[in-house]
Amino acid sequence: GFICGICSQDYDLEAMYLDGFLKIAKLEGQDISDTLHQLNKVSEQFKVKIVISVSMSTEELPEFARSMVITV
Repeated sequence: GFICGICSQDYDLEAMYLDGFLKIAKLEGQDISDTLHQLNKVSEQFKVKIVISVSMSTEELPEFARSMVITV
């Protein structure tokens, strides 16, 4: 709801960066597949790039999300 609210009010929003996402969303140690699918839908609906930082290895990510990883 929060992310959709931001997107719906800011029409020229191009990208959203969510740092410490797992901790803020209280998803640490949980399967994040559903959440990533929901964020993907929001990204497509509002045509905004969503970048999240997560503290987990690539191997811990759902299979479909591994190709989206940006390492720093």
